[in-house]
Amino acid sequence: MGADESKLTFKKTIFKLYDAADIENDQSFWSNLLNVPESSSEVFSFISVSDLRRVRDSHPDNFKTLINVLISKIIFLTNQPKLQSKHVLNCARLITRIIPSLYESAAMRSWFNEYYWVSGSSNGPKLMDSVLVLLFYPGFTLPDSAQKFSLWQPGIGSDASVHPQPPPANCILNRVELLRLLLALLSSPMYSSAKSFSCAATSYLVCDPNKRQVYTLLCSLINTCTLFQASWISAYTGDKVSSYLTFYSLSTLLILIQYTQEPVQLQYRDPSTLARNNYRRYFGKLHRDVDFGLLTKMFLSFLSSSLDQSYFSHSSYTHFSLLTSIVLLWETITCNQKYLHHLVKSGDAVHITVLLINHARSLLSINPKPGLVRLIAYILQMFSCYDDYAQSLNADISWEYPYPPKMKQPSFQGSFASYLIVMLSSIIENALQTIPHSISFFFTAWQSISPHLENISYLASMKMCRMVKLLSIPTNTSLDISISLTLFHLLRSINIILQYKFELNPYLAISLAKNAYLFKNLDRLGDEVAQYRKGQDSDFITRTGSENLTPTGSRSVQELDNEWTHACETLNNLPLDTIHSIIEIVDNQAAIFLSNKHISVGKSTVKQQEYPKNSSMGKTPIDPMNLLNAVDIYEFALFLKSNMRLPSSVEVEPVPIEPFEWNPDLIAWNLGLMWACVFEAETELSKGIAPSLFAGTTVSLFKVQEKTPVPPSIIHPQGAVDAMATRVFSSIGSVVSYDSSNRQQRP
Repeated sequence: MGADESKLTFKKTIFKLYDAADIENDQSFWSNLLNVPESSSEVFSFISVSDLRRVRDSHPDNFKTLINVLISKIIFLTNQPKLQSKHVLNCARLITRIIPSLYESAAMRSWFNEYYWVSGSSNGPKLMDSVLVLLFYPGFTLPDSAQKFSLWQPGIGSDASVHPQPPPANCILNRVELLRLLLALLSSPMYSSAKSFSCAATSYLVCDPNKRQVYTLLCSLINTCTLFQASWISAYTGDKVSSYLTFYSLSTLLILIQYTQEPVQLQYRDPSTLARNNYRRYFGKLHRDVDFGLLTKMFLSFLSSSLDQSYFSHSSYTHFSLLTSIVLLWETITCNQKYLHHLVKSGDAVHITVLLINHARSLLSINPKPGLVRLIAYILQMFSCYDDYAQSLNADISWEYPYPPKMKQPSFQGSFASYLIVMLSSIIENALQTIPHSISFFFTAWQSISPHLENISYLASMKMCRMVKLLSIPTNTSLDISISLTLFHLLRSINIILQYKFELNPYLAISLAKNAYLFKNLDRLGDEVAQYRKGQDSDFITRTGSENLTPTGSRSVQELDNEWTHACETLNNLPLDTIHSIIEIVDNQAAIFLSNKHISVGKSTVKQQEYPKNSSMGKTPIDPMNLLNAVDIYEFALFLKSNMRLPSSVEVEPVPIEPFEWNPDLIAWNLGLMWACVFEAETELSKGIAPSLFAGTTVSLFKVQEKTPVPPSIIHPQGAVDAMATRVFSSIGSVVSYDSSNRQQRP
C-alpha cells in the first residue's frame, strides 16, 4: 500500500469516529489504526486537534471508547510473551496524541480521573505500570542482552567506570516515544486552574513503594541528562535523537521530583504505604562526590551550551537546555542540601553564578522571561547564605576557565564580585523600563554577601553609583512599587560593605565621594515620587474621565495607594548615614593627599609636572568642591587604604542573612513556572521529530503568546516563531516579598 493510499485509508478510519455508532467491535477500524502509521509525525499529521475536539464534543462515547480500547490494548500487548513493537508504538503514539485533548476538556478530564483512578478500575495503575515496563524492556528500549529494569546509562546509581555497549538506534527512538507518552499522561496540571496541580498519574508514580523501579527510572533519567554534549545541538551535524531523549528525560525528571501535591487517595495502594514522593526522597539522598561531580558537569554543560550559540547552532536545540536546566538546578539545590554545600565548598557555585548572571541579562533583553530571571535570583540567594561562597567572590575572575567563548571578556580585570556588580548594572538598565519587578530579588541575595566583599574595582564601584542614579530618578522609581525596595537593598548593601570592609574598598569610597550629588537630597525621594505620581494620576484621570480605576490584577485602587504610601515612606527613610560619613572622610583625605603632593587648593596654581596623572585639572586652580577631580585614582586608593579607618560614630549593623523560605504562593508559582518552561521548550524542540504534544490545545495554567518573528541574520540564520509560555502573575499572584506570617516548609 502506497504512502498516499495509506494516509487516505487512515483518514477514512478517523472519519468513522464522527459517524459510527459503535466502533468497539469494528475490527477493520482498529486494524488500520494500529498498522498504518509508521511514525509519530504521521499520527500527528493524520489526526489534528480539531479532529479530536470534534469527536470529543459531538461523539463523546466514541472518544471514550477510543481511549479505553487503546489503553487496554497497550496493557495487553505489554504482558504478551513476545512484544509486537509496531502495535505497541502506535498505541503509545495514539494515546500521546489524544490525552492532551482529553485533559483540555474539564468534563472529559473529570470522567478520566473518576473512571481510571477513583472508581476502583485498575487500568489507570496498569497503564502506568505498562509504561514503566516498556521503558526498560530488553530488545525494545534496552539492548537484547540486558535484563529488565537495567539502567539506561552508567553513572549515578552504578559504577561509572563500566561502559556497556550502547543500545541500538531504535531503542533510543523507542525511549523517546515512551517518554513522550509519559509526559502527556503527566500533563494534567497544565489544563487545570492555577493552584490545582494534583495529578493522579503523577501521584501513582511518585508514591510507588517499589524501590528498584523508582531508583531505576530516576537514575536512568539523571544519567541520560549527564551525558548531554553541546555538539548534539548543531543543526547540521548534531545528534538530534539524543537531544530529544535528553529533553524528555530532563522534563520527566523535573515533573517527578517537583511534585509536591497531596497524593490522590488511590484504592489500589496498600494503606500502610507512606504517601510521599519517593523520587524526590531518593534524589535528595544522593551524597557521593562522584555523583555530585556528574551533576555539576551536566549543569555547566547545559548552561554553557545555551550561551555559546554559533552560526551553525539552531536555537530550538539550545532553548530547552536553558529553560529546563535552570529549573532543574533550582530543584536540585532545594531538594539536596548536601549538593548545595558541595557546590559552595568546591568553588563551582561561583562559576555557575557567572553563567547564570549572563543568562539573566539575556533573558531580560529580548522577549523577557521574568519568571526565570526571578528563579536565577533565588538560586543566588541560596548560595549567598554560605560565608564560603561570599568570600570566594573576592577571587579574581580567570578567563582561562572554560566559559563559553562568546561571554569571555579578557579586557575585564577584577574579582568575581566586581564582575557581578557590572552585570547587575546591565540587568537594571535592560529591565527597568520593561519588567522592573524582576530586579529586586537579586539585591536580597546581594545584601547577604556584602559583609565579605573586598577590593571592589573602580569600574564596579562606579557602576554601583550608576545603579543608584537609575533607581532614584523619580520617573523610574514610579514605574513599580518594587523599585523602592530595590533601591533600599542596594543602599543597604553599600552601607554594609563600608561598615565591614571599609579599609579594603577604597575605590567604592572614592566613587561615592565623586558622586556625592546623588546622595545629597536622596532622603526626600519619597516626597518627589509621591508628587510625581499625583501628577501622573491626575493626568490619567483627566484623559479617561474616570476616578474609579481598577489596576491590573486583584488589588483595588485603595490597596495600591496604600502600598505606594508605604513605598514612599521607605524612600524617605533610606539608609544614608554611613554613606554621608564616608563621603566626608574621603573629601578630607583628598585634601590631605593633595597637600602631601604639594598641590595648592583654591588660591594658587602648581607646575604642570606636579599634577597627578590622569587628572582633569589643566592649569587652573583646583575648585575646593571638586578635590577628587585632581587626584590620580590609583594613587589615592593606595593612600586611602593605608589611612582609612571606620569612624566610631558609624554603627555596624548585623549581617542580614535572608534564607529562602517557601510559602503556598511560591510553591504554586514554582510549579507553574516549571510547566511553562516544559511547554515552551517542548514546543520548540519537537519541531524536528513530531508536532508538539500540546500544540493547538488550550492551556489554562499560563498564557501562550507568539514571539515577534526574527528576520534571518548571522545570529538567527533561520529566524524563529517561538511559542512562548509566560507564567502570568495574575493567575497565581505576584509575590514581591516574603510574608513571615505565612511560613511553610516545602514538602
